Amino acid sequence: ACTPLSSTAIALSWTPVADAYSWKVERSPAGAGAWQQIAKLGWDAATFHDNALFPAVSYDYRVRAWNSAGDSPYSAIATGQTMNLSQ
Repeated sequence: ACTPLSSTAIALSWTPVADAYSWKVERSPAGAGAWQQIAKLGWDAATFHDNALFPAVSYDYRVRAWNSAGDSPYSAIATGQTMNLSQ
């Protein structure tokens, strides 16, 4: 899930799985499909704040777990939009 925090930040949240060693978070400009890994988080993470974004812009996010067996499939894509500067 995505929640706008400000004109430059979006909060992500997901439901963790028990056998994850870490989480990989990827971002893309909404609809562009040019994915970039923006964070690798510990096994107990279930949230991430993406900062230094542009105002009133939509971003797509996906997350996947990693463990000794490798990467899990990607999560469903969640889309979030930063607030306008006037908000």
